[in-house]
Amino acid sequence: MSSIVQYRQEMDNMKKLMKERDEMKMKYDVLRTKMRKIVEKRNKEPAKAAEKIEKVRDDLRTVEKEYTSLNTNCKSLMLEAINSRGNKIDPVIPKLTAKIISMFEDLQNVASAMNSVALETKDKRFNRVAVTMQDVPSQSFNVNSSSENPSESQGSDVEEDTAPKPQQQTHFEPRKLSSPPAMEANPFKDLEWFYLDDGVQQQGPVTFEKFRQLFKSNSISGDTYVFAGEMENWKQISEIPKLKQFLQ
Repeated sequence: MSSIVQYRQEMDNMKKLMKERDEMKMKYDVLRTKMRKIVEKRNKEPAKAAEKIEKVRDDLRTVEKEYTSLNTNCKSLMLEAINSRGNKIDPVIPKLTAKIISMFEDLQNVASAMNSVALETKDKRFNRVAVTMQDVPSQSFNVNSSSENPSESQGSDVEEDTAPKPQQQTHFEPRKLSSPPAMEANPFKDLEWFYLDDGVQQQGPVTFEKFRQLFKSNSISGDTYVFAGEMENWKQISEIPKLKQFLQ
């Protein structure tokens, strides 16, 4: 089993490296967005915009170089894992298969034994009910014919009640008004939020109310990368379902 453990460790290292590569790509996307915003506003302050463009361009080159290196290492580790899989995993597969079959047979034996016990218990209950039903005596019921027509036995002494019967009053139930639909609970309210500013620097943690104020003041936007709770990776606000709805 040591070969499987070693293989899993290699896969974990590769996943960690792939995560770093994805984060580097995210930084590259943030810098591109920043470059686009600077270009859109360069007509107002051309000299200042040119300086910012050059700085962002240098950052883009650095990030692109790091991303290329990480991507190359990821591909190399992936090829090594694929090539070493046969030597480390394939010999163990027959043993694992035999163990799974043995466990399945044991489960079948347990299920068969439990089924036999259940059938035996059911038969005992059925026999007990059958014996109980035999002990119940049969009874015959004699119906007095005079009770079939009570009006004849009473004779004509009983006068028919001819008094008018009071009319039944109709009772109206008030219609129940349907309650308004409940407002959807905010699933992001209790989380602490991190975000990347225009300089690709991590900020936070901040409460959701502070986070909402930043969004309403346009300090952050739908393109801003954020992180909170148990998220696996950084995501743009526009990529998180319903988050933008609760920020507005």
